Amino acid sequence: MKKALLTSTLLASALLGESIKIDKILIEESSIKETKRVSTQEIKFTRQSDLAEILSETFPEITHVRSSGIGSDIILRGFERDNLNILIDGAKVHGACPNRMDPPAMHISSNQIKEIKVNEGPFDVVNFGGIGGLIEVNTKEPREEFGGEASFHIGSFEYNKASINVEGGDDKLKVLFGYSREQSNQYVDGDGNTLAEQIEKISANEINNYKDNDLDAYKRETIILKAVSNLSENQKLTLSYFRDSADDVLYPAFSMDAQIDNTDIFNIEYSYKDLKVKLYHSEVEHEMGTEFRKESNNPMLFRTHKIESKISGVKVENRFNLDMFNLTTGIDASLRNWNGRCLSESSRNFRQSRIPDVDTKNIALYSKVAKNIDNLNLNFGVRVDKTEIKANRNLVLNSANAESIKMMYQNIDSTKDYENVSANFMAKYNLDKANIFFGVGQSVRVPDAKEAFFIAGMPKDGQFMWRIKGNENLKEVINREVDLGVEYFIDDSSSLKTTLFYSDLTDFIYAYKNSMNTLTFANIDANIYGFDINYFRELSDEWLIDVSFAYQRGQKDTLIIGQKDKDLAGIPPLQARVAFTYERDNYSAMIEALGAGKQKDIDSDNGEQKIDGYATLNLKGGYEVTKDLSLNIGIDNIFDETYAVNNSYVGRGVIASTSEPMVLNEAGRVVYANLNFKF
Repeated sequence: MKKALLTSTLLASALLGESIKIDKILIEESSIKETKRVSTQEIKFTRQSDLAEILSETFPEITHVRSSGIGSDIILRGFERDNLNILIDGAKVHGACPNRMDPPAMHISSNQIKEIKVNEGPFDVVNFGGIGGLIEVNTKEPREEFGGEASFHIGSFEYNKASINVEGGDDKLKVLFGYSREQSNQYVDGDGNTLAEQIEKISANEINNYKDNDLDAYKRETIILKAVSNLSENQKLTLSYFRDSADDVLYPAFSMDAQIDNTDIFNIEYSYKDLKVKLYHSEVEHEMGTEFRKESNNPMLFRTHKIESKISGVKVENRFNLDMFNLTTGIDASLRNWNGRCLSESSRNFRQSRIPDVDTKNIALYSKVAKNIDNLNLNFGVRVDKTEIKANRNLVLNSANAESIKMMYQNIDSTKDYENVSANFMAKYNLDKANIFFGVGQSVRVPDAKEAFFIAGMPKDGQFMWRIKGNENLKEVINREVDLGVEYFIDDSSSLKTTLFYSDLTDFIYAYKNSMNTLTFANIDANIYGFDINYFRELSDEWLIDVSFAYQRGQKDTLIIGQKDKDLAGIPPLQARVAFTYERDNYSAMIEALGAGKQKDIDSDNGEQKIDGYATLNLKGGYEVTKDLSLNIGIDNIFDETYAVNNSYVGRGVIASTSEPMVLNEAGRVVYANLNFKF
């Protein structure tokens, strides 16, 4: 039996500029930990071009780290970067830029999204790593009848986007083709400053400023091809290809910009009854450099970093419905390669290998068991991993431009082996008017290529001066976490949900600046704890209210030598969201307030700065002209507030035009309109 729970995914629909509709999310009674979803058939694109912004304005326990007009990174419950798994149609995607100009969340266009699932905590044994949570993005499936949809979007700062999807087929074969193109000028914050002008206001070194302050913020194109074949009654084959191409993207938070950012994702999925076989390959080509900065006026400083990231994977899984319980077991294997080099632009000479052609090989066995006993649902999962990380030491030794760095790398063990076990136990008890959830889990991730082997520096006064240096002796991170949740159904039209968690982190990989002003990495013990609360109520047939809060706190249990601050960096403050929604006939409207407290629990030893709290108000509306034509308009940040939501931790990986990371303000008042036509 399924229990239909009313939920306000209409909020996400409004955020995405679509007609606001109440959707029902079906939670299987056999499921244990609820999956949070942005689930609607009408997810479309607004001025916000990446996944991180959509999620951070939907769930208070999620925030984003801004570096540009697009390409924001996701923080979930204080976990970010490789501590989260982000999948696109089940495929892993790893950005190429070591400074996260192109995080995984960037590599999907939201006009192609069918559904987003958010799973918090270390309760996933199917996928490698991701100790803090899993975010799954599923793209649209083709339908049998021939048809499609065209969308046109305009907004402040000369933003414009056009997209089209065409699909069709029969019961044997269905095909979908989608294309979109978008571009935007630099947005303006509440003080009237563009991205380029924000740098100039705080710049300590003019060479990092832009040569032309009127550059566009970015240009972007996406293509998707998907074919679904029903080979027989019990057999299904899905083939898909996705291409995302972003050019000339300005990243004022860094000292470089991205001239090229190309992503290709290939997926093959075959199923026969309860057997599933999945193969995927994704690769990202990223070129960033100083072309747009005054720094490039000096031929010695005009440089480009060419970086590539690839991952190929296979997963074979089968489900068995046994008398006593349900069993799922599988094999998961992947090979990730990350290779980056720095070139002198004037001569195209090879200056230095920044990421020395690092392979990360993983193979794992996993199993999940589910059992229901009356009103009690039980789940148990286990995963056994074997991982090898290998750097091309000869590439380092042959390309480095200082004898001291060569000597330092002579004795480095360029191959690291890890064997780990992840496991979890979850239970949910279903009462008449409430559900109670309990979960305890352990998950593990190994160091990535930047954390272990990154090289950046230059000779100075006869010595090699490190700017960023990996630590090849890093251990794997272990997250042991306890979650407790209660969902109370007040009546047929309202509910109250709360979740508490405590995460104990052993050998957490932490970026810091040492006494030589070098950014490097260490293992520390730490903890993160917090809660989120959601209240939902239907006030009438037309009015709904949704209120959400989330809070996290992070602390170091062990301190790095020479440092005193026990606050863990990158932990968002208290965040809240309140939305009133009205829907009647073909009309819909929403008044939405977003806010956060002051970010004051900061790691002052490692660049974090206090960021003021904020509150913004958004207004959105929609009108369905016909069943095939809809118009949506919106105003975000109505009062043109100046505010920032991102952290300023040195772990972002690069220092911009000041001695500390740059806090980039969000956009000021934004007006937009979307027109969607189905045919």
